[in-house]
Amino acid sequence: MGEKISSTQVDFAIIGAGMAGCKIAYHLSQFASCVLIEQSSPIKPYLNAKVMCKHSWNWYSELDIGNSSNCQISTLSHWKTIYASREHEAIIDGHEFQEQLGVVFNEYELRDWYLSHADRNNFEIFWNQKCIEAKRISSTQVGDQKWKIISQSTLRPKDKTDESKTIVFLAKCVILATGSTELEVPNNIQSVFGFEPLKQLHSISYSFSASPEILDQNLPVQYIYRLHPQVSLKGMLFLNRTVEFFTIGFVDDASYPEMSTKFHRILRNYKPIQRYFKDVTPNPNTLTDKDFHYGTTCVGQISSIVKDGVIAIGDAAGLLYSMYFEGTLGIGASTNILAEELQSILQNGENFSSFNLKSYEDRVNREISERYLLAGRMAKELFYQFGESPPFSIWDVYLQNINDLSQVRKNIHDAYVNPNLKEYPLDNDFWVGEQLFHRLPSMKKVVLLPKFLQFKLKYSS
Repeated sequence: MGEKISSTQVDFAIIGAGMAGCKIAYHLSQFASCVLIEQSSPIKPYLNAKVMCKHSWNWYSELDIGNSSNCQISTLSHWKTIYASREHEAIIDGHEFQEQLGVVFNEYELRDWYLSHADRNNFEIFWNQKCIEAKRISSTQVGDQKWKIISQSTLRPKDKTDESKTIVFLAKCVILATGSTELEVPNNIQSVFGFEPLKQLHSISYSFSASPEILDQNLPVQYIYRLHPQVSLKGMLFLNRTVEFFTIGFVDDASYPEMSTKFHRILRNYKPIQRYFKDVTPNPNTLTDKDFHYGTTCVGQISSIVKDGVIAIGDAAGLLYSMYFEGTLGIGASTNILAEELQSILQNGENFSSFNLKSYEDRVNREISERYLLAGRMAKELFYQFGESPPFSIWDVYLQNINDLSQVRKNIHDAYVNPNLKEYPLDNDFWVGEQLFHRLPSMKKVVLLPKFLQFKLKYSS
């Protein structure tokens, strides 16, 4: 079998064509040359409903989200969320505060829009190419270092005479948009560039279709987040509903075979969700393990999201709201901020050292990480890691407070819609935590008081 080698030289090499990779390619192609390297095949239409909170809309201004007459992708207005446990449910309804919570959209449409609107004079995408080697090379000019990236075709040759295609990319700067999928692979591309690994959880999901009229009748909310100890102790059972379909799934640390077995039982037998499947396509009873979508999600944020000549964005940087595994915000913020910073570096004739890239990291921290994403880590620790028995009993009390206290609902609503996340009011979260503690049974207060005090000291300092 022969080997065909070609090479290309660009300003930026983007690795990964998920939401983050497609979005940053769109922005960079407006002012620089870039390539997008993706190990899977070209995307074809698929269904995967994603939630975009209203606080994220400004980071997607090119899509005109929220403008029903000019929005560039199909969306369903997100007005209602159900938070649930094994025994309780609580609802956040935007109508109570005269403002919707966000939108729900199909991930495929968003990726396709960005790829379709990137400037093809400056941009090229290489499908079915897996990066197998990367190294820093220097030239005689000071500061003119480049990355040499070698990728190889992931397609199997049809016969012995076929050539496998190897491509050498020379780039001034590399952008890692690999999401969380690559992180659990030994010697993954992120470790090659010197980033530490993040803990991984697995996800499993499937999307069911029906007419809007049927879905309105079966499912009058757009987002459901349920914590149930028999489903998972590490993640949630979720449902995202858009115009003509909904995506349902759960997150756990179990193996995929274990999760698929459990997912079949949930879809076929779990009573609280059976009404959602009336007259949908396909029938849940007809699904096999091969039909499900298997993915990963990361836990935590990497300590530094820049190195010399290389940057991590979106999920690859761990920019998720930990409690709800919300990644749309981190993708939007990191790609917009990075595009602005890289354009400035190019215009000023500077190099892509970690010193010059630090402004990107600082802005991401100020805009979303220092307060809002911190609030997500607080919530994750409180509801998942306090070790109370039975599991999620603190979550049950939280749901009761949502139902009973309008100020709790108002604080949650504000977190959905307020775009000024660099001044996110952490005091609101501490107040909600205090109300939660006051409502705990007396014995639980005695047991959990030391943990609550340590928790408040840890996050209020």
